[in-house]
Amino acid sequence: MKCRSLTQPSKISTLSNSSSVKKTQKSTFDLLMILLYTAIFSITTATISQARDVTLQWDPSTDSSVTGYKIEYNADSATVPFTGTGAAQGASPYDAKKVTTA
Repeated sequence: MKCRSLTQPSKISTLSNSSSVKKTQKSTFDLLMILLYTAIFSITTATISQARDVTLQWDPSTDSSVTGYKIEYNADSATVPFTGTGAAQGASPYDAKKVTTA
């Protein structure tokens, strides 16, 4: 008597391969999203950090003895004294008078 064994294609193997492909696709998608967000962040940061114009605005003082405002600045430095030059409004300190925008 001969014995013959029959094999059936393994569904587990097929499912395993399909799952592996989906994981690879998800990993690729996640990596692309990270790269996209990094690029957007870099462009936004570079644009903001290279700003050359600044607008200042403040609320007027309620103290009646205040006769005006002075704006002090120092280009490319945060050290005192603020003796900046080259602004369109003038050198530091800039006399803003009673105006609350510069």
